[in-house]
Amino acid sequence: MKKQPLKEKLKAIGGGHLLNESTWENRKFGEPLPTMADYKKAKQNKVNEASYSPKHVKRAIYDMKDWVDKLVKVGEDYEIFQSAKASASALKKIQKLLKQVG
Repeated sequence: MKKQPLKEKLKAIGGGHLLNESTWENRKFGEPLPTMADYKKAKQNKVNEASYSPKHVKRAIYDMKDWVDKLVKVGEDYEIFQSAKASASALKKIQKLLKQVG
């Protein structure tokens, strides 16, 4: 296998991550670079992670409301929260906002 001095130097100084391509992780050194058409095709084939069923969304909202309610009941507890007063206040605001959702 052919030596790659630039690649080795970059790795030595901590820049090896610059050589990685997030979309084309399995592309071998020396293969042609991806074209714009390749990127468009990859984006179209990407699974839409935000496509949840209404049932899953409602369940997630219910779970969030349940956990926030439990944390609000804990109140200003310095054993649990580092800044208990600010945490309790923020949780109450979150609780009010979650009541408006779903």
